[in-house]
Amino acid sequence: MKQVKPGTHVESVSGSNRTNVYASDFGWGKPVNHEIVSIDRYPRFTMTERRNEIGGAEIGLCLRKSEMDTFISLFKYGLEIIESRI
Repeated sequence: MKQVKPGTHVESVSGSNRTNVYASDFGWGKPVNHEIVSIDRYPRFTMTERRNEIGGAEIGLCLRKSEMDTFISLFKYGLEIIESRI
């Protein structure tokens, strides 16, 4: 196994689109929430299936406050553009 040099930017992707987490029942009922616990350090991005909608997605995002503020501003602006075209 190769070692990564200090300071190297590393990206990783893992998961499955066929897990069907919200359909799992281990005897105490189906889950009402599902979170990726390894997203506690920034920057992180997760995407999982949506609980109540086939084909939907739940997105998790962990950023520094200043980065999150910028993201929120851009995201809201994007939604406004979409709404203005409907």
